[in-house]
Amino acid sequence: MELTPLANILTALVILLVIAAVFTAAQIKLLRSKVARLSYSLYFEVTRKTDLIPQFVGKLASYMDLADWQKIIDWRDKSMSMAIGSTGKRKLEDDMWKQFSSLWQQAKKHPEVQKDFSILALEKEIRDADKRIEGISTVYNRIVNKYNGLVDNFLLKPVAFLVKAGRLENY
Repeated sequence: MELTPLANILTALVILLVIAAVFTAAQIKLLRSKVARLSYSLYFEVTRKTDLIPQFVGKLASYMDLADWQKIIDWRDKSMSMAIGSTGKRKLEDDMWKQFSSLWQQAKKHPEVQKDFSILALEKEIRDADKRIEGISTVYNRIVNKYNGLVDNFLLKPVAFLVKAGRLENY
């Protein structure tokens, strides 16, 4: 049985569509895997940074009233019990670090604090963690944007549906 030229063209198009769908599905899965690895890296770095708060407050105990810092410790404890990557957790942590930064600016005015090398070392650890988090989140967001571009593409939506791919949030 001989196929007509039109049938040959349609067969070739179907084969190309299947190849493109398989390639796209693999790309979506690869990007999702990278996002998962980066999520764990972000979680690790944010947790590591957050775990410095009790040490930091403990060092400041001999220099300042700790009542203001207690709210930050309470936020930290609440944050640790929230779901990884949730919007609520991120907002709480952002608020906590803004408050922390404000209190730290006040604490640095105390002359003894500027002389305490252990406090300054903790401050450096927090700054270093911020840099690592910024670097990881930049890569994370770039990959999430690429992933979301595939998932949101009208022509690729059936493939995204088949691999159960939904939009992801930026960090």
